[in-house]
Amino acid sequence: MKNIFLVRPRVPFCTLFAATFLLAVGLHAQIQTAGTVFVNVDATALTPGSVVDIPNTGSLGGVFEAKNSTAVTTSANVVVTNGVAAIQFAGTNVLQLLANGGGALIAPPGGLLGTNATASIEVWALNP
Repeated sequence: MKNIFLVRPRVPFCTLFAATFLLAVGLHAQIQTAGTVFVNVDATALTPGSVVDIPNTGSLGGVFEAKNSTAVTTSANVVVTNGVAAIQFAGTNVLQLLANGGGALIAPPGGLLGTNATASIEVWALNP
């Protein structure tokens, strides 16, 4: 009759905890997307103050230009609130996506329009 011994490797709890923590941090480190990112505006990359054109680093490219309710070019304000930069609008101001400052309007892709849209829109916004 043979004796069979099971050998269990012993891993210190702190090593196991550190490995689990680093794995969890690594999993949450990157934003996951499902499809094409058409618009990507990161206010944290902007300098606080008045701004007219805000770059779009999404696949549509161009710049967002601040307009007032009568479609006249105006400015938006980049402000820091609770340590986070944000784009602040005054009243009825909007941003229009243009090919460049004062350039042609960039139309939204067909998948974002109509009753059978094939994409959704996600916005991280502070709306006090």
